[in-house]
Amino acid sequence: MLSPHPLLVLVRALCLMNLGALGLLFVSAGLYIQDFRGLDIHGLGAIGLHVTSGVLAVALLLMVKVAKTGLVPALLAAATFGLSFLQAAVGGSMTLMWHVSGALLLTVMLTWVTAWAFSSRRRGEEHRRIDSRHHSLEGASS
Repeated sequence: MLSPHPLLVLVRALCLMNLGALGLLFVSAGLYIQDFRGLDIHGLGAIGLHVTSGVLAVALLLMVKVAKTGLVPALLAAATFGLSFLQAAVGGSMTLMWHVSGALLLTVMLTWVTAWAFSSRRRGEEHRRIDSRHHSLEGASS
């Protein structure tokens, strides 16, 4: 059986990878807009975003099942996964306005999920769970 703590560590790592992929996408998009280079890097970043956002959605859905928390972040991650494919579909020069708007929406969604994963409230929940397990073990021996 999975425990919540390793899942949370995985979610946090995946959040950082998603933000890294977004950073790569923004840098390569800037290069492409300036002087038509970096499109291969942009495609690589898009593949990275597809993969990491899909795995993040699965990890968060597992977290919902195991820890009974994180339904909204799981739904946002799943929506991000789907939106990343829509982004690829509207990535042409004629639909650039939609592509840029979608990129900003993806950024807001992934930033929110990352903030949720690293929030101090989340750390407090971990410590309370650890403390309650520690106290219940002490009470069982007396």
